[in-house]
Amino acid sequence: MTLMRMIPNVFILVEGKTEEIYINHLKVRGSNYSLHVERFNGNQPMKMVKRCIARFKEKGMSKKDGDLAFCVLDVDDNTVDELIDANDYAVRHGVRMIISNPCFEVFFLLHYVEKVQMKTCKELKSDLTGYIKGYTETKDCWHILHNKKNRAVERARAFRGLDDIKDGNPGTNIWLLFDELLELSKNR
Repeated sequence: MTLMRMIPNVFILVEGKTEEIYINHLKVRGSNYSLHVERFNGNQPMKMVKRCIARFKEKGMSKKDGDLAFCVLDVDDNTVDELIDANDYAVRHGVRMIISNPCFEVFFLLHYVEKVQMKTCKELKSDLTGYIKGYTETKDCWHILHNKKNRAVERARAFRGLDDIKDGNPGTNIWLLFDELLELSKNR
């Protein structure tokens, strides 16, 4: 008798509605992973990481079973020290932080431009309306962006995470999530 291998769970705690809408589209029927997305409704990095750890355990997920946990958040008004403390705590507990500086819309802009200039979140959202007619944070843009996502992921690779945040550089390390999902898809 052959035991059937369970597919790994990928738990993603997102900061807000924009991230939730987009990342839910990464659920692929028949994929070699089960994606679970929940919204935190806030931007307090340490509280978010602790909530992610708690929900991961509550759902019966475990790193030893190959399950993964991610927190997807924006820099917004958080200090570098707050982000570093939360990231250190996340690493100790097996959670990967996906950080967008200053906000998730920087990733949407990378679907259209090579490099994003540092601006406020309000300015970046305004810039998006030049590419996505009627853009709002709660608009589902997947159908507009999905054919360009590989290019955006490649452009996002230039972002070094916390080091870039310290230097004031805009970007996102969401490519880490895409890489993990791609790797899981290969292990079919």
